[in-house]
Amino acid sequence: MGDTILSFEVRIQGEGFPFIWTHGLLTNMESEDILDWFGWEKIPPSIKLIRYDVRGHGKSPISYCAEDYHWESLATDMLALADQLGIERFIAGGTSMGASTALCAALQAPQRIEGLVLVSPPTAWESRAKQAGDYRRSAWLALLLGGKGLAVLAARDLKSSMPSWMDTSRHEAMRRTFALWQRYPRRALWAILRGAGMSDLPKATDQKSDA
Repeated sequence: MGDTILSFEVRIQGEGFPFIWTHGLLTNMESEDILDWFGWEKIPPSIKLIRYDVRGHGKSPISYCAEDYHWESLATDMLALADQLGIERFIAGGTSMGASTALCAALQAPQRIEGLVLVSPPTAWESRAKQAGDYRRSAWLALLLGGKGLAVLAARDLKSSMPSWMDTSRHEAMRRTFALWQRYPRRALWAILRGAGMSDLPKATDQKSDA
């Protein structure tokens, strides 16, 4: 059973050093369990694994503001969740959007991040412009078609919807996760995808030197 902490749906297992994990765009803990890529049940009890449904995803509260789904905002949510749980230092990890969330959390509060576990990081910098345009177009499609229609389009063209290894490793399970998209209100999908299109990692030149 999950708990509601900071209004997010949260699952905690183990009693050891904290490891906060964040899922990818338009996924949640349920879809991760369906895909079973990470074998969470095999994580040793010496690790305190903390998973949660990101804002607007799964069973967590929805925001209709696109800025709330910017990676920087999601990183602030991750750090606030750690605060609520009384965690000062932790390992941050995630896949795709979750990887960028963890990276942004490390940039916001480097003294709090013991390590990073990054899986399938998304595009950034020079390669981000095309992806951002795709997200903006998908946002308008979501308004027109809703989650069910968007899922049908994604299932028809899995190669362009996700990295090929995802489809190859869990083809049928991936199609099952698309069915979960119909739970999203259209305006929420619009905001989530617009937020993704607005997001990018800070350039190295944007970071202040300690020298």
